[in-house]
Amino acid sequence: MNCPLCGSSISAGAVLCGICGHTLTATAPPPRYAGFLRRAAAACIDLGVLLPAVLVMAAVFFTAPSPAERDVIDRLRAGMASRAEVEAVQVHMSMQFAGMLFFYFVLGVPYFILTEISGWQGTVGKRALGLKVTDKRGRRLRFGGAALRYACRPLSVLPACSGLFMAGFTARKQALHDLISGCFVVRA
Repeated sequence: MNCPLCGSSISAGAVLCGICGHTLTATAPPPRYAGFLRRAAAACIDLGVLLPAVLVMAAVFFTAPSPAERDVIDRLRAGMASRAEVEAVQVHMSMQFAGMLFFYFVLGVPYFILTEISGWQGTVGKRALGLKVTDKRGRRLRFGGAALRYACRPLSVLPACSGLFMAGFTARKQALHDLISGCFVVRA
């Protein structure tokens, strides 16, 4: 290694050049970006953290099927339901699924934003897998950056999770919501 000021040879770990006295700055190793599979595993852990609360909210806000609805479901299982009854069940189930996605997104606001701006710099899943979320300079996210990153997550999920799969193909392993918000997921 050479001094950037005078060019003299210096030993590794030195903080001053022995010839000119120039203060040497340590160069940080380049970040190791988290790959798609590690990020997907962290997301599964986070789903496990949030899912119980989502199910509790669903139990509170969704009603059990009425006797008439149970009768339609039984006829549907037996293959004897009319087309209109099948469509009604499909609409009802789709609305409940959309409601659960809504609950997940609403519960995710404090979970994702607060954990990413904390000293952990990531969710329980990211922490378990040794990952953290950073800004362009490698620093902890501020509230606005974490909120923007979370608000852009639906863009990564639609259509067909294509924005999430980008993390497997971009140079810095960024998903669409990372690119938009200027964030990176790195190994801690």
